[in-house]
Formats: sequence, structure tokens, C-alpha cells
Amino acid sequence: MTEPDKDQCDLLDGLRRGRPAAGQDPVKRSQIIEGARRVFIDKGFEAASMNDITREAGVSKGTIYVYFANKEELFEALIEEERGTIFKNMYDVLERTDHIRGTLVRFGMVLS
Repeated sequence: MTEPDKDQCDLLDGLRRGRPAAGQDPVKRSQIIEGARRVFIDKGFEAASMNDITREAGVSKGTIYVYFANKEELFEALIEEERGTIFKNMYDVLERTDHIRGTLVRFGMVLS
């Protein structure tokens, strides 16, 4: 078994205290990403500001910077999350089918 790294130890310490350590709460991180998603869709990347995102996500400016150093890093996290969702959906389609035509139709629906 491998030794836990520092981030894992911080997370475990936070959980022992009843809450995740700063920057380690997956619910808060998702809340920020969802707020960013809405702002980026509404305003576009260039016009969106971290202030807009904090308001939309319902978090403080200090909180958002604990999770993400800047708007670019937040956008990257959003893109990674979207990519993961798309790949998971594609994998699910491929896993549950045995007919090639139906697979291709469902695959196309996932991509659209």
C-alpha cells in the first residue's frame, strides 16, 4: 500500500474535523465550476470576470482563489469536466450495445 500524499492527508484532516480542508471540498469546487459554466455561456470567456463567477456561484472572492489561481485555470477545469462527461457517456453507449448500427446512432446522439 502506498503512503498518502500531502493533499490526501489535508483532505483526511479536514474530514476528521467535520469539513474538508481549504480547497478540498468537492461540493464547493463543483459549485464554482457550475457558476463559471453559466457565466462563460452567458458572457463568453473574454468578457467573463472572476467577480461575475463568484456572484453566480455564490462564493467569496477569497474562496474562488483557494480553488483556482485564475480564470484560465477555472476554464481548464470546466473543459476537463466536460471532456470527462462526454467520454463517460460515449463509453456507456458502447458498453450497453451489441448492434453496430444502434451503437453508431447512440454514439452520434451523445456527441450532438
